[in-house]
Amino acid sequence: VIYENSYGQFVSPHRLKLTDKKGQTKEITGKNIVIAVGGRPKYPDIEGDQKYGITSDDLFSLEYDPGKTIVVGASYVALECAGFLHGIGREVDIFVRSILLRGFDQQMATRIGDYMSSIGIKFHHKTIPTRLECLEQGKPGKLRLHYRETLESGEIYESYQDCNTVLFAIGREACTQDLNLDKIGININKINGFKIKTKNEQSIHVPWLFSIGDCIDEQTMPHGKPLELTPVAIQSGQLLARRIFSNSIIMMDYYNVPTTVFTPIEYGAIENKKSLVYLARG
Repeated sequence: VIYENSYGQFVSPHRLKLTDKKGQTKEITGKNIVIAVGGRPKYPDIEGDQKYGITSDDLFSLEYDPGKTIVVGASYVALECAGFLHGIGREVDIFVRSILLRGFDQQMATRIGDYMSSIGIKFHHKTIPTRLECLEQGKPGKLRLHYRETLESGEIYESYQDCNTVLFAIGREACTQDLNLDKIGININKINGFKIKTKNEQSIHVPWLFSIGDCIDEQTMPHGKPLELTPVAIQSGQLLARRIFSNSIIMMDYYNVPTTVFTPIEYGAIENKKSLVYLARG
């Protein structure tokens, strides 16, 4: 195995340009190419979001106390981060656009939300941030998050809330935008998070291109339930390697995958095809 510590970009079918940290480049070719670039948390595309806000990637490397924190989002990442911040004694508010834990059993999601509310975490439902501004510089500083809330009457209410840290946990986007995928006939877009459409980890548009992990829009996954999980990426990569190099025919099964949500009240589930059909039908 030859390891290249370089950034790869497509030049043409089967051909990549590699750029190392010194800026030196060279080109290589491959019969099959596997993309496993993963993903990164995304921002909501509002004024001040990237300048003053942080994501879950930043939270664990902060060199200062985050203080009072507003978490924007209702994914398992959002609720987990809110849970442990509350656990270390920080005041936490969660801004929820629609529902908690989309893609999970909603009865369990409601129980998790109720429990988190009971221990002092504040939820703001049907709330969308519109602008983030800095009132005072510092570590932490003082921020003001402007938002729009839809009341039960249907009326739109605009207001703001002050805090020390705003953490965005509204989903992830694949790190594929700079790979020059258009050079090989693949178009990616923001609608599906710049992911590569695959079936059994093989591109549905380019037969010699494969992809695994968070950067795939896999057609054999449960509908509307992307499995952005490290063990899933590892398993699918191992099975793919065996199919390419050892004539294996074993495919990755994206059903019956155990998932755990590490919120203050923990939740684990294994959903198979029958249970997902049941949930979809209500």
